[in-house]
Amino acid sequence: MIDTLIKTGWRVVEILFILILICVALGIIMGPDGSGIFINSVLTNTNNFLRNMPPGTFLGVFVILALYCLMKKKP
Repeated sequence: MIDTLIKTGWRVVEILFILILICVALGIIMGPDGSGIFINSVLTNTNNFLRNMPPGTFLGVFVILALYCLMKKKP
């Protein structure tokens, strides 16, 4: 039961991450005037989050995700 909860949680996180990436891509492609309020707000929040994050934290998160991906691929 715990394993299914963990797998479901990761799927939800992955879906939300993909949704954020799609909104950012649409905001870049369509521009601030062509995209809707939701896409503009997601784009603004993402920009503010990435600009206020210290470089060391960003690097740490990237290294942790890279190690997770490497360990997940091993049999």
